[in-house]
Amino acid sequence: MNRAGILAVVLAALVAGFAGSFVQQSLLAPVPADAQGNPGAKPLKIALLDLERVARSSRKFKKLKDEWEARQNTLKEENRKMTEEFEEKKAALRRAQARSDASEEVATLRVELAAMEENIKTTREVQKRYLSELLENYQKEVLEDVLGRAQEYCIRQGYHLVLQNYDNPKKDDDMFTGSSFAERVMSKPVLFAPGTVDRSNPYVVDITDALLD
Repeated sequence: MNRAGILAVVLAALVAGFAGSFVQQSLLAPVPADAQGNPGAKPLKIALLDLERVARSSRKFKKLKDEWEARQNTLKEENRKMTEEFEEKKAALRRAQARSDASEEVATLRVELAAMEENIKTTREVQKRYLSELLENYQKEVLEDVLGRAQEYCIRQGYHLVLQNYDNPKKDDDMFTGSSFAERVMSKPVLFAPGTVDRSNPYVVDITDALLD
């Protein structure tokens, strides 16, 4: 089973599609009516959030990642045992074929081998679907937790809009491995926000550090 392949397909879809939906969810209360065209109103407050970085740092992510790896290791052990039994059966067939008086045994072993091979193929397909569904559930649980905390924080701090911005250089094969560079850049709703690093921009603030566990 190609773990990296499963993760890449599922996670590429997650990372590429999440940027738009995150903004559309409108985490914050709408800008007050008197802020429109009113010089005396409070300035618009916009927050940047590195959602992937916060998700990776969350306690829930770390817990579920350990569970995810444990489930995969269990399935790997099951596959190892199935493969071992299959190889033993093949060896038994070779031994039977070397004897001139074992034609009936050879026929029986061939039927058993065919059944085992089909079972291995079916089992791996079931495992693939299971891991895909499990990963999707884990991702949803982590992201819902992070989004809930982000919403509470932003309402408390008085932000009017949250934009997703991320730049995670990690290439490890885990639950939030990103897509290609081009896909990541094109899916970002924020390309540049000058003044957020040195906090000289009074309207846009990066709140990622405030939400890290």
